[in-house]
Amino acid sequence: MTHFRRFAVALRDSSEDVIVQLQQRKSRTVLLVVAVALSVGALGTASGLAAASSRHVSAQIAASGSNLLTVRSCKCPAAEFGALFPSGSVDLVEQLPMVEGAGLRLDLERALLTDPRVLAGGLSEGQELIGATSGYVHAIGASVAPGGASLLDSSALHPAFVGADVAETLGVPAIGGPVSGVAFNVQNQEFGLAGVVLGGGLDSTVIVPYESALAIRGSDRETVMTVRVAMGAAGPVAEALPYALAPDAPGRFSVSLAADTTDVRGRIDDSMQRYVSVVGAVLTLIAALLIANAMIVSVAARTSEIGLRRAIGASQGAVMAIFVLEGAVVGCLGGLTGGSLALVGVASLCAVNGWTFALGASDLGLALLLGIGVGGVGAIAPAVLAARIDPATAVRVD
Repeated sequence: MTHFRRFAVALRDSSEDVIVQLQQRKSRTVLLVVAVALSVGALGTASGLAAASSRHVSAQIAASGSNLLTVRSCKCPAAEFGALFPSGSVDLVEQLPMVEGAGLRLDLERALLTDPRVLAGGLSEGQELIGATSGYVHAIGASVAPGGASLLDSSALHPAFVGADVAETLGVPAIGGPVSGVAFNVQNQEFGLAGVVLGGGLDSTVIVPYESALAIRGSDRETVMTVRVAMGAAGPVAEALPYALAPDAPGRFSVSLAADTTDVRGRIDDSMQRYVSVVGAVLTLIAALLIANAMIVSVAARTSEIGLRRAIGASQGAVMAIFVLEGAVVGCLGGLTGGSLALVGVASLCAVNGWTFALGASDLGLALLLGIGVGGVGAIAPAVLAARIDPATAVRVD
């Protein structure tokens, strides 16, 4: 504790000497300030852009999943009720306020697609065979080329649609090319390729009309209704859906968000934080090494001065205080400059990309503290080296 007090007193008494030394060595001081400013500025910019981009991506993910609801059976005994989604259910739901679209989907076994002329005998792992209405395609934000998905509502024509990945496997152009000449055999029924579905997460999917899939399955107990609602309306619409579909038995339905994005957004934020931590550690280490290297050179150049100070009574603590304070002042100037550069850089890039600005005045204060810390820590080793110089030997150095 006594040594610490002596060092603190020496640090206070050395302030004027430090300012004089920095003024006498302006070029070296400027170079050190620039080095710290670039390191702190780069770290601040990386941190700000990571935070801004993370918020932007999280907002996009939240927006893509928070306005889609799924309605399915609550697994009540099948004998208790009739059809889960009788004719007119979709129209009934679409009449609700804040509902922008709705449709039905029923998954089928991949093995039902048995025609050996298609996809080397069937669908591979990861590819799906489903029945869907045109409303489902529109509700999930997909589109169909050429034409539209309206053929899915006409099971008599036996049309089929494929996602972009399946189309590539078949050698069918996703956009602007002919799709005729390809047929699918599903449960001894032939479905002719009518178009390619783009987007909506259906890239690896073969789609047939919902009514055809329902005839194959024989029951709609596994049918899922997807409902697109206006942003912010998921809660009220989710409460109203069971009563709109079955006022006498709303408990037969289970309503949930189509995708829970909380975990995904959390992983994105964690990844960004790890990235910034690694970048920050590297940049901080580089800045500290630059300061340490420059001050070691300074110690060698000021050996006679250090010896003279020691000879006239300066303690080792006083000599150390000069170099530590010198490093802290350089770090302070560099941190303030680097923090300002980071604020301007992040603000400019956020404005160009339309992101939310994620830095504030407190971040400038943190940059200042970081610069002081880096400068002070980087100066410790040179300060110890200077304090250990023998006065008798040092005063004889030219």
